[in-house]
Amino acid sequence: MKKSFILVVLFYCWVFSLCAFSEDRKVTLYNQAVEEHTKGNLDKAEELYNEVISEDDNFFLAKYNLAKIYTDKKKYDNAITLLNSIPEDEKQNIFLVKKTIGTIYYIRGDLKKAKKIFEDLNKTNPELYEPYFHLGLIYEKKKSFKRAKENFKKAVELKPDLAEAHHHLDILNLVLNKKDEE
Repeated sequence: MKKSFILVVLFYCWVFSLCAFSEDRKVTLYNQAVEEHTKGNLDKAEELYNEVISEDDNFFLAKYNLAKIYTDKKKYDNAITLLNSIPEDEKQNIFLVKKTIGTIYYIRGDLKKAKKIFEDLNKTNPELYEPYFHLGLIYEKKKSFKRAKENFKKAVELKPDLAEAHHHLDILNLVLNKKDEE
């Protein structure tokens, strides 16, 4: 009886050590990926992030950082697919994921999809400046200068030190004043 109890305890210790080893390995790989990413070695970082994700498909930061690499490499569809694979129940991260997807759509020139995402983010997070700022960019690009100005103003209301929004407002004021003079 003692022998079988000891064997069971040893088995659980062995399983626990494998899990701990796997967790340590995953964290080590992730840290290496971040280091390579920081150095600008995108191919190596991509490889390491993929390895982390193959060990833990729910590792949010590995997926998010890999999506950023895909975006830098102009692999927009890969980035969007990866970001969309993050579960919706990751509420603390979902804003970041949706904002990144919206930004990718904006970069690709798909203003309709980008606008929809940022409008949805405004509805669920009206206290945050980022959706207003991005909507300002979208309207500016579509030459809807008054709507762009409204959104940049709201972004500045929420984050008064947002220099980039102030810059866009200054340009829009010049453009709108010139239009009024014509």
